[in-house]
Amino acid sequence: TKNCDVFNNSCSGYVAVSHALKVIVVAYRGSLGSHQSAAIAEETLLKPMTTFFRGKVQSYWKRGFELLWQASMKAEVEALLSKNPKYKIWVAGYSLGGAMASLTSTWISSFKLAPRENIILYTFGMPRVGNYDYALQHDQLVNNSWRVVNKNDLIPHFPIVVGVPNIFIGPYHHGVEVFYSDGAASVYSKHRECHGKPYNEDATCSFAEKHLSIKRHLTYFSIPVGDFWKTRCLHP
Repeated sequence: TKNCDVFNNSCSGYVAVSHALKVIVVAYRGSLGSHQSAAIAEETLLKPMTTFFRGKVQSYWKRGFELLWQASMKAEVEALLSKNPKYKIWVAGYSLGGAMASLTSTWISSFKLAPRENIILYTFGMPRVGNYDYALQHDQLVNNSWRVVNKNDLIPHFPIVVGVPNIFIGPYHHGVEVFYSDGAASVYSKHRECHGKPYNEDATCSFAEKHLSIKRHLTYFSIPVGDFWKTRCLHP
């Protein structure tokens, strides 16, 4: 855990290993409290995106990733891979954590810490991470990238795009969207993989939702992953 903004809000990551599953897990926590969410919104709206490999990403995501990754997570992952070179790497995160997980999976693949086929990204309620150039590079480097969206969850629409996503400017999603059109009550709820146009921003999936909801962001697969919104925002 590291302070990741001037308001002393923290970002957290976790590294674990399952020898039974032959998997190394790299996971990131979402934002912790309405104050951090406000700091994220302010920075994302006021500061331009910053360079990350051949693309650009939101500065808050990049700073959080670099602070955690360089502090100890990189060394932990490298040590586990040296002992277990054939293990798969599951990189996962929720909300803000999903954005940092995205950068992590791109970094791991770019520096060839593991074969690309062994790297799998799972994100839940992830905001847009960067621009189209970043999205394209991510998809080239991370072949298994799954972006789970709970129906009309508000956060995957942030930062907001005007009209349709633009490949030349502005934020742009990456990875295959797994869209739970009736709500993600469980992994078996009605859902589909979205491969339509525009690429990665399929207009027939969550992008088509007009009445966005922060409540949909609070619970994925019946797990309350965003209780702070209930206690600090919905019931002041």
